[in-house]
Amino acid sequence: MDSLSHKFVVEANELLEKLENALFALEEDAGDTEKINEVFRIMHTLKGSGAMFGFSNLSAFTHELESVYDRVRNGKLPVDKKLLDHTFQSIDLIRKLLHLEVDEEVSIKAESFTKNLKRTFLAGSEEDTEEISPSPADAGEDIKNSTITSTTAATWYIHFEPNRQILKQGSRPLFLLDELFEEGRGKAFLHADHLPALDKMEPENAYFYWDILLSTTLDENHLRDIFVFVEDDSNLIIKKIDDRDWLVHPQFEEKVERLGLNTFIDDAQLDNMKTALFADAVDTVTGSEKKETEKKQPEEQPKQEVRETDSEPDTSTVPPKPLSPPQKNKNLSTLRIDAEKLDTLLNLISEMVTIQARLEHFQSESKNHELEAITESYQKLSYQLRENALEMRLIPFYTILTRFKRLVRDLSEELHKEVQFVTRGTETELDKSMIEKLYDPIMHVLRNSLDHGIESPQERKKAGKPEKGLLQINTFNAGSSVVIEISDDGKGIDANEIREKAIQKGLLQPTTSLTEKEIMNFIFRPGFSTAQKVSDVSGRGVGMDVVKKNIADLRGEVELTSTTGKGTTVRIILPLTLSIIDGLLVYVGSARYIIPLDNIKHIYEVSDDEIESGFKPVMVKDGRQIPYVNLIEEFQSKSGAHQHLHMVVVYYNEKEMGMMINDVVGNYQAVIKPIGKMIQQKEFFSGASILGDGDVALVLDTNRIINQFINEQNG
Repeated sequence: MDSLSHKFVVEANELLEKLENALFALEEDAGDTEKINEVFRIMHTLKGSGAMFGFSNLSAFTHELESVYDRVRNGKLPVDKKLLDHTFQSIDLIRKLLHLEVDEEVSIKAESFTKNLKRTFLAGSEEDTEEISPSPADAGEDIKNSTITSTTAATWYIHFEPNRQILKQGSRPLFLLDELFEEGRGKAFLHADHLPALDKMEPENAYFYWDILLSTTLDENHLRDIFVFVEDDSNLIIKKIDDRDWLVHPQFEEKVERLGLNTFIDDAQLDNMKTALFADAVDTVTGSEKKETEKKQPEEQPKQEVRETDSEPDTSTVPPKPLSPPQKNKNLSTLRIDAEKLDTLLNLISEMVTIQARLEHFQSESKNHELEAITESYQKLSYQLRENALEMRLIPFYTILTRFKRLVRDLSEELHKEVQFVTRGTETELDKSMIEKLYDPIMHVLRNSLDHGIESPQERKKAGKPEKGLLQINTFNAGSSVVIEISDDGKGIDANEIREKAIQKGLLQPTTSLTEKEIMNFIFRPGFSTAQKVSDVSGRGVGMDVVKKNIADLRGEVELTSTTGKGTTVRIILPLTLSIIDGLLVYVGSARYIIPLDNIKHIYEVSDDEIESGFKPVMVKDGRQIPYVNLIEEFQSKSGAHQHLHMVVVYYNEKEMGMMINDVVGNYQAVIKPIGKMIQQKEFFSGASILGDGDVALVLDTNRIINQFINEQNG
């Protein structure tokens, strides 16, 4: 697939997400005309653009859907559950049709679906008669006898100046004009003043541009959809100039020639055109109405004088107005960038950070004051560049939300349950690579909530609950982390049942005492499930194991809380980014390690005497008892005799936990690299980073270390 086709597929998938969101809105309010029009526009855009880029199967399929929603727009077809179900199913097919070479099985399925669509929603539509446009003579008579009140079709002014490279990008401006004129009557004015001399002309460049007068019943959004794939790269102005249809006027062509509109169209010429065409109509207005109209006219055009005259207006002294700068700036306010380019940029910045560490190491060895100043400036610039690049990679959580809405809708129907799906904080941003890896774990949690958590309407009614269950996703920032909470108001999880299951599987001794939270953690064990029977939805014991593993790969944590009879909440805590972190470089024995700075609350200096005289493994500091892990012993490090150590206090499940180390080097900006399988105790580390002197420092995963320590303490 070439780059242009790939670009179409990417943008088509974005349109399909908008389409699904519009359908969800229609499910809430079937009479939302704006959403109905949006669905129609998306179908129309997919049809036209699909044909332009060679996706003929897609174009033919969406043509029928466009016809269905055209009937909906005209009030001939209601928006009901049957129509929405068919439309959602059609979206699944469209995604399969987004290939230049469509599988034969998909083609057969699309053909069968199209026939069913016609039979269900378009039967008898041929009997619907279309409105017949009046002849020019009749139209002229209507205008002559009318007042200034609006007619069915309005007149629009469109300035279309395509990007010079538009032909190389695979778009054809004339095809867009053809599609535009399919939506109404049009008059195009070609401009060739950008055409260079023959010896400087590039055959593949586009030098022409157009001013267009179009009479149509469509709104601005629909007209813009025709240019949806070229709007960002072109200079496009679309504005309504009159609620009446200029092009049906019997003297329209004559007035156009007299006004000289073939050279350039500006606001003054449009006003002169309106005056010339509708002078007779204005004269028929009653005195009071005319006075009211004259009062309103200065408000609509405060800087222009309109002279009514029967003679030909002198347009030679009216200079062409420049194209509207605000419109152009608006087009340049956002820019589509390939994700691979952002990945490459971040990789280059990662290398810069590594070189910065080498520069700092060299500067500390050389003791050169000028080099020190250069190093500090370089450090500031690389930090700003890093922060800007990371922000560019952040995308809002709602970009994957549509898929979850679809999952909840389809699965609740399959399980015959009524569910209200509520989302909050969807503007919260996460790293692009993290968003992509979150879909599977969140999907597993939602499936478990729908299958095991939320009861059937009959069960909920007996329990005194509303028949419709509540499923929520709440996303928010907590310090330097992102928290995603998925909760339901179902029957909850019975801790005693989990305990009994763990004993049956030999994972727990009957005499072992555990807290409720520790018991709940068995749910994340591989193969652990409390389902009584295996279903297509869940019960195979792989769901929550996948959640734990995938979130751990993202250096995140998963917490689960549940109350029997009230519901369950799964809390996913993630770092903001995966590639570059601010860390604390420390010594454990003779080796250096990095602790993520976001996890650290405090650092205490401690002596051997404090360790020997205290109650292991607890240290008293600032009047508080802080449990700690002695990393020197855990890593079996040999650093000889020492008088002083350091305890780094980190956050752990909203509590504090200490980690005993030998020494603190200082803050360090770490580029995280994956670690190999040969490293022992790999579960203690989340990655590695190359230091300025060329050595490698492992990045400590403090939560995993503390979890291991607690498990050992509990026996």
